[in-house]
Amino acid sequence: MATGVPQCDPAEQSVSGKALRGHTYKTRRVQDPYECLVFCDSELTCQSYNYTNTITDDYIQVDMGAIRTVCAVATQGKKDGSFVKSYKLSFSVDEISWNVYQDQLIEKIFQANSDLNTIVQHTLNSPVQARYIRFFPVTFSQYPCMRIEVFA
Repeated sequence: MATGVPQCDPAEQSVSGKALRGHTYKTRRVQDPYECLVFCDSELTCQSYNYTNTITDDYIQVDMGAIRTVCAVATQGKKDGSFVKSYKLSFSVDEISWNVYQDQLIEKIFQANSDLNTIVQHTLNSPVQARYIRFFPVTFSQYPCMRIEVFA
């Protein structure tokens, strides 16, 4: 069980990166809640595309392998100083129909990182049933890179 998140364990997950201009991202399974999945890592630099300060269609997708109740997410920056400052979440059970996470009927923008090392965790006010989760960076520093953890 992850510290600070009652009845909520890190989900077995794999990552696919459909976005960021067609790059492919490494996938791996995560056991430790602070061993995070890497959006951009040492084998893949984010500098291959000239980003603007906001993006709308890029995302990283997490497949938890089965439908689970997602109760929290956590993010961290990349070791080169790139990090996501804010993001939106979208959930799906079938990878066809997607729902953007809302708080009081308003699309929620999560405040993320202000540096590369601090882990920022958000407990969802309304846990979500999903197999797939997409993180959509809204604002970022340098490049939209993040390490992520999903608690289910």
